[in-house]
Amino acid sequence: MPKDSQTSNIHYMLNQWIKLTVYCTHGELHISNILAENAIYPFVVGRKAWLFVSTTTARCPRQRGVLQYCRKRKT
Repeated sequence: MPKDSQTSNIHYMLNQWIKLTVYCTHGELHISNILAENAIYPFVVGRKAWLFVSTTTARCPRQRGVLQYCRKRKT
C-alpha cells in the first residue's frame, strides 16, 4: 500500500471509526480542547520560566515577584 498522505488519512480514520461514531452521536461533546489548554497555560509558562532560576530563589515568593517585575520592566 502506498504511503501518501491521503492513504494515511483514510487509514487513520478507519482506525478511529468507533471514536468518531461516538462523537457524532453525542452532541454535547466538544471537538476542541481549547478550554483545557487555556486552563493549564499559566502553569506551563510559569514552569518553563523557572527552569532558568536557581532553586534557592525559586523557593521565596517575594524574590520571585521581584524577578518577575524586573523581567517585565526589562522588555
